[in-house]
Amino acid sequence: MQGVRRLHNSGWLSRLRRRTQRGAALVEAAIVLPVLVTITLGVIEIGFIFKDSLTISSAVRSGVRIGAADGATGQADYDILSAVKSGSTAVSTSAIQAVVVYKASTTSSALPAGCDTTSQAGVCNYYSGAFLNGALFVPASFGCGAGAQDTAWCPTTRKNHQADPPDYVGVYIKISHSYFTGFFGAGPKPMTDKTVMRIEPTDA
Repeated sequence: MQGVRRLHNSGWLSRLRRRTQRGAALVEAAIVLPVLVTITLGVIEIGFIFKDSLTISSAVRSGVRIGAADGATGQADYDILSAVKSGSTAVSTSAIQAVVVYKASTTSSALPAGCDTTSQAGVCNYYSGAFLNGALFVPASFGCGAGAQDTAWCPTTRKNHQADPPDYVGVYIKISHSYFTGFFGAGPKPMTDKTVMRIEPTDA
């Protein structure tokens, strides 16, 4: 009888131990799972932010290279904006809020005051996202003529001779990044980037 009782107690203890282990595993999972989900969502969101950051950085570099090469060409801004749009296809076209082509003094020059909202005479040309994605974004809207979009800092007035010396042209972009997971918030995040290059002189 004692042997049978001992076996019976042993089986009961074994079942109790298994139940306890299963309960402990569930508690551990309940603690660890939210942490893992949080980390996963954070990594995904940061990845999308990094992707958009690289996209706009590449787009403004493409645009400013065109601007430096075009120099005082009448359609310089159209070419710059076309390059920026082409280079930013990884973000939604509706996400682009503004692109600014501005006159700089060095490669580290900041965007001039006020140019993030409107064009400034002799300083910058401001182009809204609505214009860039609208029917007016055509070569005929440029060239510094009556009603043209690039008259504030007309491309044909930009210095492109070694003796001048050449101007520095800057390209600035602002986009609205929409959160993919909502992990960092529900509202959009504004993202900006800029690049400046010296206009390539047409003479030695």
